[in-house]
Amino acid sequence: MFADESGARPVFILLSYGFQWFLFLLPGFSICARTAGRLSQTAVQSVITIVLTGAVLGYLSFWAFFAHRAIGRSFTMLVYAAAVILVVEALLRRPAAVKGLVWQVGPPFALVLISGMFYLSCFYLFEGPHDPGASLGDIRFFEAVRPGDNLIPEIFADKIYRHEPLRPFCCGDWLSSDRPPLQSGIFLLLRPLRIAGSAGLQYQVLSTVLQCLWICGVWSLLTALNTPAKRSLQLLVPLIFSGFLFYNSVYVWPKLMAATFILFAICILLQILRSGRATHVDFALGSISVSLALLAHPGSVFSLFAFLLVVVSRWRTFKTRKIIPAAVLGICLLLPWTAYQHFVDPPGNRLLKMHLAGVFDVDQRSFARALVDSYRQHSISQIARFKFENFKTLFGPKPLDSMGLSAFRFGPGIHLDRAAIERSRVLEREYIWNAVGWLNLGWIVLAVSLVRGRKLPRSAVTGGHWLIIAAIVNLLFWCLLDFGPGETFTTHSSYADLLLLEVGLGGWMLALPAGFVLIILGLQVFSLFAVWVLYPPVQFFSSPVVMNVPFLVAALVSACSLLGIFFRSTYKQLTSPDGPDASNRPGSDTLRPSIPEPV
Repeated sequence: MFADESGARPVFILLSYGFQWFLFLLPGFSICARTAGRLSQTAVQSVITIVLTGAVLGYLSFWAFFAHRAIGRSFTMLVYAAAVILVVEALLRRPAAVKGLVWQVGPPFALVLISGMFYLSCFYLFEGPHDPGASLGDIRFFEAVRPGDNLIPEIFADKIYRHEPLRPFCCGDWLSSDRPPLQSGIFLLLRPLRIAGSAGLQYQVLSTVLQCLWICGVWSLLTALNTPAKRSLQLLVPLIFSGFLFYNSVYVWPKLMAATFILFAICILLQILRSGRATHVDFALGSISVSLALLAHPGSVFSLFAFLLVVVSRWRTFKTRKIIPAAVLGICLLLPWTAYQHFVDPPGNRLLKMHLAGVFDVDQRSFARALVDSYRQHSISQIARFKFENFKTLFGPKPLDSMGLSAFRFGPGIHLDRAAIERSRVLEREYIWNAVGWLNLGWIVLAVSLVRGRKLPRSAVTGGHWLIIAAIVNLLFWCLLDFGPGETFTTHSSYADLLLLEVGLGGWMLALPAGFVLIILGLQVFSLFAVWVLYPPVQFFSSPVVMNVPFLVAALVSACSLLGIFFRSTYKQLTSPDGPDASNRPGSDTLRPSIPEPV
């Protein structure tokens, strides 16, 4: 059952993860360090700037490698040489400001580091004759082999790096222009810096870093909503133990990365609405965030509807003279990829046709032509039925499954029910309410609070109910726009909506006494391990599959670290005889980080 190994491979993989984490963040951190003490930035703006810088440089790297490998490699070396120089200069001239920056942005990035190591330790928990690269994600969790969406950015990057023919591409009749290039570009940016190990392993660990950035998105959202620091940790840790977020962080298609950029754009919008004014920096960060979300995965557009309504309703807050430069910036980012789709590997509109027109085969029709043809082929009653089926699919056949409750069968002893566990994983992967898991209990607290008014505590997340409303509005628009019938699976959605739901419901969950919150966290951890982590992919290996002890130890250590962060933030609530201490109640300013307003 257990593999007795020296532990060299697990240590190497986890160190590789830390190295890729460091490399991705370094350029953005160097810019913030260079301006620290000169420009006043909020913690949210600093975190967003660091992540966006790495992503934009990755996108530019894609085009550099597209031109020539030597140009791409030179671009990488130039970027990191400049980053090192900027950091060293900042440390020599303004060490106190750099130290302040580290404390300002440290919490979310530290959580990304710890959580990613936990996820990878669980991902590689079982030994077998498999490649440690991203291909393991296709067979690790399900009896049916996954279609390889996690491999498409790696394949695309490899073809660009080697300047191989783009056709045939991969995965059947998919074209290189069908999926945006952002994750491929970031991989190309860091590929010349690989010291050891395979390119496939580097892609897996780097892409796990990119997907785990959802933690930065949620942290920034909570901070923008003035959520106390300890409350943010109390919400983030249960989210990290979500099976859905674990799976989509190691099955490394770029949907969580796209959701991160959507959350960044929402943070910028919230800061503008809260202050009643917007700077050019705000507009630039917002425009870049939306553009990068579309360049990561176009499905992220489904999370913009509710916030576009907010922008239209508060239009006077936004100045045209500031909107136009931001719009031009966004167009400049999107235009090269649009040109690639039309001129290099056309038509590049398959995802649009698939979801909005119900056309799954590649053809040369424009999206508008395909959309008109699809709707003309069906009657109004048929189209109405398609949309109704979309609404039904949102809830799924068993909305409360996947919580780990069906993992065991009780009879003469206790037995694992492998078929039930497999069904739970599929439901959690495909349906929104199953993916939310134990945080669905927040619906009950919200309903009781609405009925009893002020007799219950408020949500720990200020304005959390608006996040829930925004997610629901986005999902309703999605159901109407998706051609159907019944195609509104979570895998087709924008993951930002699910994160908005989880943050909103998690805020109401935290309104419960600390003891209940601990029970819910325990159930969340149990569900993750029972449904996802401890499932061995035996049927895909000719030799017996055994558990890797070093990875098991690493998983337990990182899990205990996360739980320790949670308990430390909850300690006063557990030990106070009067319940939650005043400093940690919603609305308290005691634990809010001291963040200067932007100039």
